[in-house]
Amino acid sequence: MTEIYDDFVNSKVDAQSGLALPSADAQGALKSIRGGKPCPICGEVSNNNFCPHCGAPMENDVQTIREFRKVAEWRDVDAQKARIVEAREKTSEQFYALADKCREVGIEDSAILYETYAIFCDDDDFVEEIESILTDEGCNAEYAVKEGGKRFAAMFAAMDDAYMRARSDDVTEVTQRILDNLSGAPMYNDDDAIDW
Repeated sequence: MTEIYDDFVNSKVDAQSGLALPSADAQGALKSIRGGKPCPICGEVSNNNFCPHCGAPMENDVQTIREFRKVAEWRDVDAQKARIVEAREKTSEQFYALADKCREVGIEDSAILYETYAIFCDDDDFVEEIESILTDEGCNAEYAVKEGGKRFAAMFAAMDDAYMRARSDDVTEVTQRILDNLSGAPMYNDDDAIDW
């Protein structure tokens, strides 16, 4: 077993990414011993398509490794919380800016909706749910926000009041914008969000 571990730890280092790539012998040995293959990021052995520990795809190519390289950062809960706070603040600012644009053109109903979205970004229960997921599940910021949003949307969708059920879509909208800001690549144009 020591030889397998040494082979895995002392494996080939990819020159471009600087990441250790487990040798084929180490992968095979670990797979036969534990019934799976090692994760290219954290080394956890699994039969799944995704690592149960860090969420990375169980492939050993450099591109995949690069995409999931931030796994070590995921374990730093304070760093993930800071990312979420920054994304929530940016999202709130964007919604307030949309509300201002709506008011400029006389669309008061939309302005109120966007202000409500901005306020929801700082909702204590929503924030607490996200931080709880982050801490309890040891995941990254994106997963915590996505899962927190799903749970809140499901809670609203299950309510008896039709008005409150409709808020489920609002939660999904806010959650998606926070996720977009976390990734740094929003997939929309705010000018298109206003019904001129």
